[in-house]
Amino acid sequence: MNLTASIVVLSTVGLVIACGGKSEQSLDEYFDGLEKAVDGFIADTDAVAMEHGFLVNFDDVPGTVAGFQTFLPAMIEAAEEFAGKLDTLRPPPEATESHAASVTALEEFVAAAGLALDELPGIRSSETLSATYERYADSGIRFSQTCKELQRVANEHGVDADLRCAS
Repeated sequence: MNLTASIVVLSTVGLVIACGGKSEQSLDEYFDGLEKAVDGFIADTDAVAMEHGFLVNFDDVPGTVAGFQTFLPAMIEAAEEFAGKLDTLRPPPEATESHAASVTALEEFVAAAGLALDELPGIRSSETLSATYERYADSGIRFSQTCKELQRVANEHGVDADLRCAS
């Protein structure tokens, strides 16, 4: 490497460090931060369920649609706040792939909730309601699976973490 190239590389590294470039966290630090973020998300979603809770009843399409119309915006807000917290974490190599899968699944969950919210005004039948609900629920299941994968990574590396993944 010539002198000019070395200076450019060193200048770039210095700029990244000076501007707060993200460096990875240790597994313990990462899972500590993740556990705190998960605890906040669970508290937020529990509050949403308490405030906007309703029973999904495919025999009561208008009632279920009305329930979803208040529930989904609050759930989307909680998920987006959680996504912001995930974005602040810097997973170490052992957790990078699982973390990325979790972030993607959360984005898909928010998108499915948004799509369901958009479809609700046009829903008139239990079949259409069921299909919309199934897409939303499936995205939640996929997100849960990524949580379990992250918990597996923690367990495999002897990290004391409880992500309280849904069954």
